[in-house]
Amino acid sequence: AAAGRWLVSRTLAAGACVAIRSPATVALGGVRSMAGHSKWHNIKHQKAAEDAKRSKIFMKLFRDIVSAVRTGGADAGSNPRLGKAIENARAASMPKKNIESAVRVGSSAVDAMATQVFEVTGPGGVAMIVEGSAQDRKQMVPSLRKVLNHFDATVAKEGAVAWMFDRKGLIEVTAGDGGFGGDPEELAIEVEAENVTKDGDTLTLVCAPNDMTKVCANLKKLSLEAAYTSVEYIPNTMHPELTETQTESLSSLIERLEELDEVTKVTTNAQ
Repeated sequence: AAAGRWLVSRTLAAGACVAIRSPATVALGGVRSMAGHSKWHNIKHQKAAEDAKRSKIFMKLFRDIVSAVRTGGADAGSNPRLGKAIENARAASMPKKNIESAVRVGSSAVDAMATQVFEVTGPGGVAMIVEGSAQDRKQMVPSLRKVLNHFDATVAKEGAVAWMFDRKGLIEVTAGDGGFGGDPEELAIEVEAENVTKDGDTLTLVCAPNDMTKVCANLKKLSLEAAYTSVEYIPNTMHPELTETQTESLSSLIERLEELDEVTKVTTNAQ
């Protein structure tokens, strides 16, 4: 009875019930109260998880903008890579002030963020290049190794993996209403690119990183504008076909690596 009176007074204080006649009813009211608490707790937990995920996305977009500014300048009109990075940030609903802050950081010499490159041997011996952005290479090592160890992957010695990739500049051009006006291979020769691939209305021109400015200038002479530019690792030696288990492991490893705040890009030579 004493316990029953205590529960009644507590329930009345909470405003959950007004007329309670038995400890059983009190217990029922208590269950309802706890159920409401549990629901609110779950909502808060879900929101916290969503906020954390959004924060990671914004951090990667922020670093993409910073990197784009440092490689091609702060003018989005003349820096296609920056224009694309800002477009991606806006599509993810990144606040305007964050975008402007990223451009300022990229333009400043104070921040010491630099591109870090790790050579990795992944599942089944597949070669991987993991690129990141950090002030110090050592800053990335602990979190990187923690993920790699989970998938029996390792950081390779310098040069053990890099020779399987070529560092190339990629320039994407989208056809206008009149198309490209000729054969893509002839266009590649005319703008002094090394190679070209066509996917629908988009051409991807391949050249040496130092030739990107020249190729873009040659495109402008033909009234063509670069829609996107980047410097990437292109595999020159493909790894033999992986087993189904190795493929799944590699896919999971890439996903986990891309979730790391510092990682900006992952490239493999898997077929």
